[in-house]
Amino acid sequence: MDELTSRHYSILGRILRKNITRHSVGSLLYNKGDVSTGCYLLLTGSVIAVCSKHDLPGQKIINRSLAFLHSGDCVGDLELLAEAANHGSHSPKRCCSVKIS
Repeated sequence: MDELTSRHYSILGRILRKNITRHSVGSLLYNKGDVSTGCYLLLTGSVIAVCSKHDLPGQKIINRSLAFLHSGDCVGDLELLAEAANHGSHSPKRCCSVKIS
């Protein structure tokens, strides 16, 4: 594989800047079961991945936190990897809900 040049990074930077969106604290980035359309790179702030008691039989807790992600982390990438492993034969569904914290 060829190495990336400064030109590649410049092009990538322009593409990424066009796709930056801001979300309010407490809003949902996506819900469990949503069709996966991409992944998110957290530039600032944090998110919590949660699953509901319906996904955890016998649990009395309404929502259980699965992961806390912070600046520099990527979220939603597992569904993309699952799609690649299945050679794109299906549209992967989100495996949990992710909320801006």
